[in-house]
Amino acid sequence: MRRFFDFSSSMSHFLGVYIYGPNRGKWWHSCAIMPLWKLGRAIHRRKLRLLYRFHPSYRFHMIDTGLKPGPHMGERLILHASFSILMNSMKIRFDTLDRLETETRDLEAAPIGNNSPELIDHEVAFRKEMIQLIRWWTITRPADLAHAKSLADLVYGDVYMVERIDEKTGAKSLEIFPTAPEHKGQKKELRALRKKIAHEETEMLHRLIDIKGGLD
Repeated sequence: MRRFFDFSSSMSHFLGVYIYGPNRGKWWHSCAIMPLWKLGRAIHRRKLRLLYRFHPSYRFHMIDTGLKPGPHMGERLILHASFSILMNSMKIRFDTLDRLETETRDLEAAPIGNNSPELIDHEVAFRKEMIQLIRWWTITRPADLAHAKSLADLVYGDVYMVERIDEKTGAKSLEIFPTAPEHKGQKKELRALRKKIAHEETEMLHRLIDIKGGLD
């Protein structure tokens, strides 16, 4: 269900009336809706200034990558920092992914009425892309990483050793192989999965950059 007011985006509205919709310029919109919305926005901005200064969750100039302390490659930092921004933006506007999905379905299914169809279509497309990116980051990628770890433990966890005997001297020696013969298939699967993860990380990061203008 849509909130009564929103000061945060191009979809800003007050009492169910969009600020930047087709009603802009009408006398009742200019004399009633806009003044009340501007007053609410001014109060909202002053509230945010206090939160930005004193509340840890609102220190948006600082990015929590979620990574463990220690050295990390630049590409890893960029990926985690970017998706941290995406998750923070979702939490600010919608609080949870379920609410984002519900409000997106409601917005898409609701009668257009006085609202601009182009504006709604753009917002719905943005939200759907946001949902796909968040689902990949929170569901698909963690599952792939967990599967890759289990494969790596299987393939490289135990050293495969073969005892060799020299026919001439009778001396014994051990040959060490990182992968047991029965794990050759899993090793191939692991390589393919790692390539998939790397490819998707680059693709999803590019897709996130494409919608950066709509993030709060």
